[in-house]
Amino acid sequence: MRKSRIFVLVLLLVLLGGGIYLWRLPAEVGYRLIAARIAPASLSGLHGTVWDGHADGLSVLGNDLGALDWHLSKGSLLAGKPLFD
Repeated sequence: MRKSRIFVLVLLLVLLGGGIYLWRLPAEVGYRLIAARIAPASLSGLHGTVWDGHADGLSVLGNDLGALDWHLSKGSLLAGKPLFD
C-alpha cells in the first residue's frame, strides 16, 4: 500500500514538472518541433517562450520579412477560444 502511494506521488510530481516545462517552453525548442511543417518559413534569433516571444528575422521562401514579435493567450487556449489575442 505504501509503495503505491509513493508511486502515485512521484507520478504526480513528474506530470506537474512536465506541465510547468510545457507552460514555459522556450521559443527555440517549440520552433524545432514544428520547423519541418513550416518549411517555406524560417525564423532566426529566437527569444522568449512559445507564448511570448521574438524572432530577429522571419524569412519566407527566401524573402526576408524582418523581425517578428508574438503573444499567444494561454487563457484562451484553456477556455477553447481563439489562440491569438
